[in-house]
Amino acid sequence: MPEKDLEKLCIRRVTDAAELPLCARVIRASFATVAETFGLTRENCPGHTAFLTDTQLQRRFAAGEQMYLCLFSDQPAGFFALSPKPDGRTELENLAVLPQYRRRGLGSVMLDLAEKRRKARSAHSS
Repeated sequence: MPEKDLEKLCIRRVTDAAELPLCARVIRASFATVAETFGLTRENCPGHTAFLTDTQLQRRFAAGEQMYLCLFSDQPAGFFALSPKPDGRTELENLAVLPQYRRRGLGSVMLDLAEKRRKARSAHSS
């Protein structure tokens, strides 16, 4: 990602449940392109991420998933979550970049941060 674009980027942890509907919209819009490409609908593939409900995301938040919202020039651009598992692993969930922000390196930056957070979490639990 070019240095000038990094200055416009902010990835922050979601700590207020009031932001979850916005996060769910980012996830749905990001995965909608995949659903459209493969002809997925609520009827033939209700579990696809493009059809994630606000309630589903709220349940995950309440269960302890760490959720992160990516802003580009103060506008929502992406999302990811880290889900702790009982065996000590952490899974990356819903790495999402809105179509208009793709091909700028946002996904790579979010993936790098997710890995750093995962390592930090592992270090604290050892």
